[in-house]
Amino acid sequence: MDPEPTTLTPWSYWQIAFIYAFCVLFKDPAIADIHPPPGTVNPRVLEDAVVKNDDAVLSELMCVFLSNALNRKVMIKVGSESRALREFIRQKIMDNQLDLEINPVKENGGFQALDGLTKLDLLYTMVELQLTDSNAVRAMITHYYDVTRQDRSVRNPLVPTPLGIDRHKRAYWRFGESPYLWREKPSSSPKCTWEIVCRDLDELREFANEQEQSTDARESALGATLLEEAVPFIEDAIKAAERRDRREALKLARVLELQLQEPRELPRRARRKPVRYTEEFFDDAMPSDASDDAYDSASSSGSASRRRSSRHRRAAEPPAPAPLATRPTRSSRRLHGADAIEKYMDGDDKPLPSPPTTHDGDEDNDDDDDMKSKSSEKVDDMDCDTQRTNALEDTQRTETECDTQLTTMDCDTPVASQGVMSL
Repeated sequence: MDPEPTTLTPWSYWQIAFIYAFCVLFKDPAIADIHPPPGTVNPRVLEDAVVKNDDAVLSELMCVFLSNALNRKVMIKVGSESRALREFIRQKIMDNQLDLEINPVKENGGFQALDGLTKLDLLYTMVELQLTDSNAVRAMITHYYDVTRQDRSVRNPLVPTPLGIDRHKRAYWRFGESPYLWREKPSSSPKCTWEIVCRDLDELREFANEQEQSTDARESALGATLLEEAVPFIEDAIKAAERRDRREALKLARVLELQLQEPRELPRRARRKPVRYTEEFFDDAMPSDASDDAYDSASSSGSASRRRSSRHRRAAEPPAPAPLATRPTRSSRRLHGADAIEKYMDGDDKPLPSPPTTHDGDEDNDDDDDMKSKSSEKVDDMDCDTQRTNALEDTQRTETECDTQLTTMDCDTPVASQGVMSL
């Protein structure tokens, strides 16, 4: 069962106007780091929320006011404001800053369990506490005060003034871009008594025409102010809001249209058919007999042409220089014929000596050769002549054999070295 609608009182109208005026005047985060109120807040929304006890609007607004009063950098989330609000009000009651006998925010239920008028009273109280406790609100007040003090011609926007009065000395108020027009009735009670005169632009324009045609000068001036200032300003604001709403609607419609469209399929790349290595594949891949014969003939002709081209290329190329003969890797100067071998390697044309009768490569035999050479020095002259004659004959015979071997020997250096070593 839905709760019965709340009946607003003249005091309630004043509270709604006061709350909305605060939301309009203190919403610029460029001047101070303040949590701005929701952009959808206007007098009609507040009025409907209080009448219907709508937690969605009133709780969000309470989170903004409470975060500013507590100087929170991060705004309190909706639904978790009851505990912080209860502790804040309890502390203010203890400090005698609130004229309340009991804390209206109870532990069971919290802010959401309160009725619409009680929530409206707490919102009004939080506006007054922000003016004293919020650093951001105090910074904005100081900023505008310094600006107007330096330039007296600039009007302080935080000090609203009524649009005019009528013959009964009743003041008329309007705030922000809303067409709501309030009338303040004089009262002897400390509470302000306000009533709503207009709720939309048509009512405001009609009321302005009536006041302009009045015979009272104050009412005529009030009507002229409404027609020249308030009505054009509100019309421009309504047109701007309509353009903004159309842009948002077009964006939303575009998003919905894209979501309803079928996903566009991107063109797929042409992929090569996967190869299956079966017997049929190998039969098709292997060449036939005719292709084998053609391949063999092409290979033979190609090899013959390559041989001919290689012969022509070798004939055209200049002959390569003969490689230099290298010295054997191991030789003993103490062996017979060592000096002759070196001279032959250096290009000397003298005949080579005969090779030794015995060839021992061991180092121990070198010592024996030394001893034999020393003993041979003691041979008499006749034996030396005989040995010279035998050595000359051996040398001639060895020279003849070397000439024969060098003629048949290849010109490569390693082979030449091997031939010399065999000598």
